[in-house]
Amino acid sequence: MTVHRGYRRGLFGLITLALALLFGTSDLSPGLSIGARAAQEEPFQACFIELAPHTDESDTSRVLAENCFDDPESAADFSVNLHARDSVYVIFTIWEHANFGGSSYEWYSTSGCSGDYGYDDFNVIGWNDRAGSARSACGRTVNLWEHTYQMGASVLINGYHSSLGVMNDQSSSWDTAN
Repeated sequence: MTVHRGYRRGLFGLITLALALLFGTSDLSPGLSIGARAAQEEPFQACFIELAPHTDESDTSRVLAENCFDDPESAADFSVNLHARDSVYVIFTIWEHANFGGSSYEWYSTSGCSGDYGYDDFNVIGWNDRAGSARSACGRTVNLWEHTYQMGASVLINGYHSSLGVMNDQSSSWDTAN
């Protein structure tokens, strides 16, 4: 019996994995722990995107800078240095998993908290239908939309949301609501 990660779920999946490990028939490489295997299949990435507020000529925020890191330590160092600056205002953050776990995207501004902000298409960053938790900051409420270009169903994010409920893995864009 070969265990394939993702094919079996729940109690049956746990029993299958236990039997496979007991009898040595798992597809895990020798010496590779289950945690390391999961980390190997699910790479980490943290990105920080600076946005300009919408203008009268445009309904979308312009991306001014983007910094992405595959290493958690490098991402943490960048985040600490970025947030130490007085002129940085975090607008919105999404995480891949519930409870703020996994990879993340953070949108921020150096223009202050006021103004309208948004991001029209998570496909551009490879995050369509991928967010599992979110945080709005800067005293802003954010609409997290089901489809690109702020269409379809939406959920209001005000502060920390450790789970997106029915919008889990269903969002494709966002914009500020207030």
